[in-house]
Amino acid sequence: METSEVTKIYPKDLIGPRSYFTDLDPLDPDFAREDVLEKLKIQLLTKKTIIIAASSLFHQIGRNFIEQEVGLPDAIEMGIIVPAMRDEYSDVKDFFNKYKKDGYGKNELSFYQKIVKTVVPWNLSDNTRWFETSLFHQLEDHQSILRKLLNISQFQADTFAAQILRAINKGYLERENILNCATKFDSQKQEIIREFIFMLYRLSGSRVVNSDPHMPDKNITKIENVKPLSDYNIFWDIYVEAVMSSITTAAYLRKEDLKRLKIKDILEIRSKLIDHQFIGEYDNILKNIDNITKTTDPSDVIHSQYQINNFTKVLHSKFQDQLYHELKIREHSSAEQGLLELANVLAKIGFNGPLLGAYSTFKAIPKITAVFSPKLANNISRRIELARTYINSLTTWSANEHAALLDGYKDIVSYGLPKSK
Repeated sequence: METSEVTKIYPKDLIGPRSYFTDLDPLDPDFAREDVLEKLKIQLLTKKTIIIAASSLFHQIGRNFIEQEVGLPDAIEMGIIVPAMRDEYSDVKDFFNKYKKDGYGKNELSFYQKIVKTVVPWNLSDNTRWFETSLFHQLEDHQSILRKLLNISQFQADTFAAQILRAINKGYLERENILNCATKFDSQKQEIIREFIFMLYRLSGSRVVNSDPHMPDKNITKIENVKPLSDYNIFWDIYVEAVMSSITTAAYLRKEDLKRLKIKDILEIRSKLIDHQFIGEYDNILKNIDNITKTTDPSDVIHSQYQINNFTKVLHSKFQDQLYHELKIREHSSAEQGLLELANVLAKIGFNGPLLGAYSTFKAIPKITAVFSPKLANNISRRIELARTYINSLTTWSANEHAALLDGYKDIVSYGLPKSK
């Protein structure tokens, strides 16, 4: 940590559950306040830290969103909601002095100077390098997700890539550069490019601030109809997703209950939920996931998966029990167990955006996209079959070892859900 006018917490020093929240985006033409607020409430209940890009938070749209909801300015001042700011800016005032775009005026500067006490610095070159490399790889590879969706020739892809390179005017690639170049395509292809670029941009941002990505559902659901690769590595993407979803879905409320819950209530409740013990247990799960992805011995993998599942179930149950208790105290509970929305985990992804684990952000874009294609994730049984495909690619494993690993996945992806009759 480093203290000046603001405290800087570097990405490598972040601990506990955290997300990079990109639903609040001034460039998003489909921005809907109530929808964004609903999703932010879930994040506030389940994450220690919610990181939002300074370019989004400090914009006039961001300021209006924060200022109009009692409790959100407090969440920023308390360091729960934290702006991610390029490391070239020393503080909030320096950002406004140098970031010369429409929407960042004196009112925004005055508002945020008073409440921002903590920022997460990030490096521009690290972010843009990954973003640019991933994009140009997608255009170069005729088997990539983007090329398959666009259905364009190699010549068209190369021409588009060259045009994008010529459009760079600040020394780094911006979304606007790509979107302006995309106007040569028809409207359907422009929409595909826009959604893919926005998703890539948000994944790149989450990677550079060392946090799980939380992005608008449409970035995922509009990128579909792509057959997945039979790659065992993808199994760990969907397994980690199931683990993280299991923890977070312990706090899923019915929409009417969530709407009734005020930000100030959430800030009080979360102080009882996300304590040092919770943070330690959460980080322990991530540490075990790190170990399991580096293990090749079948018995070690299966044993580690069993341990992770147990850790996850305990954390899920403790979190849910405490949430029930806190809501009951505040008379926010509904009849019996009706408080929780008991749809399956996959359906909830559509409600709250994808819940990727820490390692998913480092996987190749085709893998991430394949995982969340709605054609692949329409129900639990389909997802289990997807997991079976990846597990069966382990040709050196025995049938019993395949079955054990798949059983572990079934166990965690359905934990806490109603049993089928």
